[in-house]
Amino acid sequence: MSNKYQCLRGMRDLSLEQSGRISYIERTLERIAQQYGYANIQFPILEEATLFQKSIGIETDIVGQEMYTFQDKNDQLISLRPEGTAGCLRACLANGMIQRQKQKVYYQGPMFRRERPQRGRFRQFQHFGIEVYGYPSGGIDAELILMSHQMWQSLGLNHIQLHVNYLGSPASRVAYRDTLQAYWKEHTSELTEDERQRAENNPLRLLDSKNPSIQSLIDHAPSITESLSDDEKQCYQKILDMLSRHHISYIESKKLVRGLDYYSDFIFEWISDDLGSQSTICGGGRYDPLVAAMGHDIPAIGFAAGVDRIEEIMPKIFSDMPKILFCAADESLLTRLERLQQARSNNIILDIDYSAGKLKNKMKTAQHKAFDYIAYLQEDDQIKVIHFTKDESHHFNISEFNQWCQSLATGDHYAS
Repeated sequence: MSNKYQCLRGMRDLSLEQSGRISYIERTLERIAQQYGYANIQFPILEEATLFQKSIGIETDIVGQEMYTFQDKNDQLISLRPEGTAGCLRACLANGMIQRQKQKVYYQGPMFRRERPQRGRFRQFQHFGIEVYGYPSGGIDAELILMSHQMWQSLGLNHIQLHVNYLGSPASRVAYRDTLQAYWKEHTSELTEDERQRAENNPLRLLDSKNPSIQSLIDHAPSITESLSDDEKQCYQKILDMLSRHHISYIESKKLVRGLDYYSDFIFEWISDDLGSQSTICGGGRYDPLVAAMGHDIPAIGFAAGVDRIEEIMPKIFSDMPKILFCAADESLLTRLERLQQARSNNIILDIDYSAGKLKNKMKTAQHKAFDYIAYLQEDDQIKVIHFTKDESHHFNISEFNQWCQSLATGDHYAS
């Protein structure tokens, strides 16, 4: 018997713990983006369907099979955004933000694709995105790698590899497309009907196939490097040299083509070993052709990180603001704590449990809700503070407790 309150297939309700972890991830990514000089931008979830059809490409699975598209009451064809780049670019152009000036922006929020639900992949999913306008290829490409690398380190993520490739200009891609198309035609008998169709319409995408029976064909396919100009090869090498100087290891992968048609030149993905087949937690690259298709000659690059996938592989124990549960043996004691409010002006979380109870029972509650500390007000007005991680306790009066909370806010709790 089905639950009548169950959410739609591919959607999910987040537990309080999951919500807290996702909020922590988003705050961490936002903080690091701001440290690199990026400003927050917000744009609609709903857009005209043609925006995505033109930018992502009619032949892609996203537009052909996965977009949530419908007609509104005015018979206008609109879509829930399946990704953020196109909408962000439209918003920047519509508001005159990038025509005459450079911009570095970030955004976060839900995206929607009607694909088969599986681990780390939902029909409504959270993205954190970075977009940069006006900076030619080179240093800015490396900066995005350095920034994302710092994000993963701050979140304590392990077993993540950087994969890179260089697609070249649209002209180079046309030359490579012809070379690759000729290669696939030589092996038509080894392809399925769908693969033959893809080889004809979008031969680069076939390099990204997960079909094990054609992996050998993919491994022996021509490399796009053979179609790059000398200037493009030099630009690519410049980016790789910058990554090496910053001790960022990478894997060059000719299979990496990204899933959207608008990418060119430098592209990359961060891939986790902890997610099975759905292993990409972040991907991006340069998309100058998309801006050109919208009528402007503006260089652009960006990336999108899958917050849901990051939450799955992030360590279960994570650090943000210290969390304290304040409680008492007698609930009447809590009515005399006007000065306790001072502690909440610090960079901590102080949750007051106004019901009376034994310390043992309150400790179970605090640990179940992942508090770092419990502060228990006793009848002698002494506050007993227990640190769960270090299994140690302290006794304070109210003034000393407020001072201790201030020390927590400055980070001293990690050394205490």
